[in-house]
Amino acid sequence: MNTAMELGPTVGLAALMAVAATQADVIVGYAWAFGAGAVVYLVAALAATAVVRRRAG
Repeated sequence: MNTAMELGPTVGLAALMAVAATQADVIVGYAWAFGAGAVVYLVAALAATAVVRRRAG
């Protein structure tokens, strides 16, 4: 296992918890963290799609 695979989830979880901690209400904080995670995954999926299309074309 490489370092990115070991540290990636840890850093991602820490970032999401930082987003959640910025909100005073716990439920709202987790909703913000979930939304931020969804946006990050959407951007990553779009970037991966662009890379695959560039290599295929």
